[in-house]
Amino acid sequence: MTLKSFKVVRAKRLPQFNPVLVKV
Repeated sequence: MTLKSFKVVRAKRLPQFNPVLVKV
C-alpha cells in the first residue's frame, strides 16, 4: 500500500479522525 492510498483510506474511513492526513 502506497502512502497516498493510505491517506485515501484514512480520508474515507475516518475523515474526522485526523483531517491533516486528508490535506497532506
